Amino acid sequence: MRPLTLVITLVLLAACSGAPSGTGAPSGTGAPPGTAPPASPTPSASPAGQPLAALVDFPSGTGPQSTGYDLSLVGADGRVVARAHAAARTFIGTGGTGGGAAALDLPEVSAANGRVYYLDGDQNLRSLAPTGSASDVLASLPGSATAHAAFAVSPDGRSIAVAVLTYGGGAPSVTSLYIEDLPGGNRHDITHSGPDLVWPVGWHGTNLVLATSSTGFSLQGLTFNPYFAAGYLLVDPATSNRVATVAGGGDPATGCVVTGLIVASGTACWHATSQTAGEVWFLNWTGARGDTVAVQRPSATAALNPDRESAGICCDASGAVLVAQNHAAPAPTALQGSPDSWPCWVDDQHLLAGSVNDHQFQPGVLAVGAGTVARVADAHGFCAAVLGSAGAAAEPV
Repeated sequence: MRPLTLVITLVLLAACSGAPSGTGAPSGTGAPPGTAPPASPTPSASPAGQPLAALVDFPSGTGPQSTGYDLSLVGADGRVVARAHAAARTFIGTGGTGGGAAALDLPEVSAANGRVYYLDGDQNLRSLAPTGSASDVLASLPGSATAHAAFAVSPDGRSIAVAVLTYGGGAPSVTSLYIEDLPGGNRHDITHSGPDLVWPVGWHGTNLVLATSSTGFSLQGLTFNPYFAAGYLLVDPATSNRVATVAGGGDPATGCVVTGLIVASGTACWHATSQTAGEVWFLNWTGARGDTVAVQRPSATAALNPDRESAGICCDASGAVLVAQNHAAPAPTALQGSPDSWPCWVDDQHLLAGSVNDHQFQPGVLAVGAGTVARVADAHGFCAAVLGSAGAAAEPV
């Protein structure tokens, strides 16, 4: 399975492991090689241009037994307007007692230019439109049975950033990091120095947002965000120069753990102040901390609103998602969340909660002003991206 644990035991992250400490079978992140079933689009009945959340669900997990994943585009009213099915990456693991560790759960999707781009297997890049149409984008990405490819499409859809994490002969390494045109050509390599692994997850203006991790293996699968990021780097792709370092590091006691989706205003980050309480920090793309919201929970995930004035937080003791608005203390809402996932803003007034591991969990969308919840009746999974419009959460970043 692809578990997410929200306990303050991120020893492996803090000690260069990239995931919470723990024992047991690896969560795994791949699927046997083979041809994925074709996409099954559903015609959209929603208004054109409305923001949509991309839900990703692995019904049989992401280990060697995986049957792939379902991608669903969900509106602020809870309706599913498009869907597709794709194969997971080939499973890469260390083996050993208890199954060993598994390769990082790199993100499967990127939202840009009115579509959600998604990886089908190791190499095939496809896109899904809100109308339900799915199409091939590239002949292939450089993934394989020993190397996983990660990607982020530019907001205008004209170029793609790609990283290749190669698992062979010991510690994994970034063997390629580059930008090229879509559907191909004019490749430009990006130089990365330093011990951390990096891969693209989005853009901020003309700069590339890279997720970072100090290790290429995990015992617990996804952590506090859909990118498996311990932190972020902002890089000028033309020069390879680092523009900013945005928090993270994976230790909630001495720093914070980046959580939720990245948005135009930055990211949320969880900091533990004790064994029973902590804070959500609002971080911008310079890495500076703005607001701080106190949360009386031992651990929590959060989503920074694109307006940077509020945050959604999962969850209180009853499972209710909290909303902290306009610098006020967080208050419980009618939206129920899953303790293994993070909320996400579909736009600045609608907050969605899903689940990583509970494939029967019914996601819901909260209309913050009205306090009402629209249930997502026929899709499951966690919020992996937001396909935006004016005022929406994540396109462009």
